[in-house]
Amino acid sequence: MTGIGRHEGSSRDVQVIIGVDTHQDQHVAVAIDRQGVRLAKCHVPDTMYGYAELEWWARSLGEISAFGIEGTSSSSSGVARFLTGRDYAVVEVSRPDRSVRRRKGMSYATDAEMAARAVLSGVADAFPRFR
Repeated sequence: MTGIGRHEGSSRDVQVIIGVDTHQDQHVAVAIDRQGVRLAKCHVPDTMYGYAELEWWARSLGEISAFGIEGTSSSSSGVARFLTGRDYAVVEVSRPDRSVRRRKGMSYATDAEMAARAVLSGVADAFPRFR
């Protein structure tokens, strides 16, 4: 663990997809591999330091295939710009369906994982929109 972010998970030599649920003060990220196995979770502040910490954490898990970010305007535009500026594939993901959230329960980590799974399945394939 570095800085003020909270992380769980271990290093692996795999291709990873990172789902990010963004909020005004903090972002929650979940990593999955190409088989859909959940690898790790990370919380980082919504700051340039936090974006760099997110990148470091994701890279420590393996080769990054893509970041799936819920809505890339407003509170998520900073992290989306940072990651695209570093030449990562960033995919805009729609917020989860309400029925799914009722069934699975509302949690930032669940939303982040669902974002990663939307990228893995090809359901989410939009490029980020910046304001």
